[in-house]
Order: sequence, then structure tokens, then C-alpha cells
Amino acid sequence: MDVTGLALSAYLCFGQPIVGATNGEAIQRYGGLQAIHADGTVTVRLAETGREEKTEGGRHHWIVRYRDEAYPFFLERHVVSYADCSAVETWVEIRHEEEGPVRLVRMDSVAFQLPGRHETVKVMSLTGQWGRENNLFESEAVPGQIVELASRAGTRDAWESNAAMMISLGAGATEREGEVLGVALEWTGTTSRRIRRVWGGATQVFAGVDNASGPYVLDAGKTLVLPRAILVHSQRGKGEVSRQFHRWARLHLLPHGRDLHPVLLNSWEGSYFSFTEKTLTDMMDGVKEMGGE
Repeated sequence: MDVTGLALSAYLCFGQPIVGATNGEAIQRYGGLQAIHADGTVTVRLAETGREEKTEGGRHHWIVRYRDEAYPFFLERHVVSYADCSAVETWVEIRHEEEGPVRLVRMDSVAFQLPGRHETVKVMSLTGQWGRENNLFESEAVPGQIVELASRAGTRDAWESNAAMMISLGAGATEREGEVLGVALEWTGTTSRRIRRVWGGATQVFAGVDNASGPYVLDAGKTLVLPRAILVHSQRGKGEVSRQFHRWARLHLLPHGRDLHPVLLNSWEGSYFSFTEKTLTDMMDGVKEMGGE
């Protein structure tokens, strides 16, 4: 789905609000939405039918509605920004009233083209399995190619490929310097995150559910709510992206995320089955020396 069509890319990269007209046809321009209608037609042409804005405290919520030009097929794009952090939350809701089920071949939560041109684009991700979780890898996305980060390990989201990535726009992005875009999915199932470099320097970004096992069958009258994607833009390196993700999670995702929680001492990694009273008290003393209560 084309976030650029909503001017969200400008919001992310330049801090501007979502304004201007939207071309409904653009929402599937980059291949984020591919559907087979009940009669077998594969063409989807969406036209905007309305917009809604509402503010609840420090939370601003945009809703943009679309309908297919030929079928009773409907889509809503939701975008939420927060006053207390730089993260933007977005998701898509799909429903239809066709005479039979619609098959969704691709249903990305986000699919957009970044504004501007970048000679160098690098993608950083976390991957691994038991005993070697969260290994850090970074590779360059080359023009004319697609870099895909796919996790097909079911609910083991931290295995193989974590459902997040950082995209460095330009050479030399570090923890403290450089332009970086962070993308994370609120989803513990299979995911696919892709970077497509177009000749000429354009960069397209995709993130959503992995449909490798086949199209999703959506019955008439049912609404499919796609996983939410969290996007963070930084001009101050990768560290700022991490901090804004953490801030958003504490303030808007985790139960009691604002509270100070007691420290739990997990003795397993330090002693396994070979523990005594002295082993445990030594561990506790070590925690105290580090400032733990």
C-alpha cells in the first residue's frame, strides 16, 4: 500500500503533516496489495472515498478510505502519530461485499517509495536461533535488486529474522550520525520485509505478512485487520531510532510500561543445575554492586 500517496513519507522524513490530495490508484502502485476478486479478476483500482481525523489526548489518528472502481472492495489506511515520541503507527483494514471470497495474494502493511534519491542504501537486521539469537547483519541494497528479510518460523519471531529492520540512507550512518529509517511490525507470525532499489536511486520499502503458503481467503462481510507497522525516522543515526522505538513501546504498547519494575535474578544462565546457596547469594551480591536493589 502506497504510504507516499498519503504524503506519509514526507511526514516521516521531514516532519510535515499528512496533507494534499491522494491518488487512489497509487495505493497499489508498488505491489503492496494484490487481490483476486471473486470472479477471478486480478485488477485492483482504488479510488479515495473519504478522510477522517481525530485527536485523543496526544494521539492524532488519520483514516483514509478507498473503494475499488469496479467492485465492492474496500480498504482503510490508518495512521497514528504521538506527541510524546517520534514513532508513526500505521495499518490497513480490508473488507468486501463481493458474491464470493476474495483471495489476497499480497497484503503488506506498508509499501512506499522514499522521497529523494540515495546512492547508498544499507539494510540492518537481526537474525539467529537458540543460543545465537539476535546476530547483527548489515548489507547494501544494490540498484536493480530486491533485498528480502523473511521469517517463516511461525510464532518464534526472534528466530531466523526479527520482524524489524533499519535502513541507512546514504553512506556512513553510525549510532550517532546519518539518516536512518526504522520499520517494525507488531506481529509474531511469518513476516516479509523487502527493499527494492530502482535504477536512478529510488528506494521502495515493504513490510507485512509473508504469504508464502498461499493467498489469504477473505469472505464477504468480514474485515481483515493487517498487522500494525511502526516507523521511525532519524537524522541522528541508528541509536535515535532504537531510543524512539523503545520510548514508543514503553508509552504505548507495554502494560505498565511507564512503571519502574523490580529486577528478576535469573540464575539459570549462571549456574544451570550446579547451584548452591553460596552461588545464589554471590549472584545477588553482584547485582547489588551494579546498583540493583
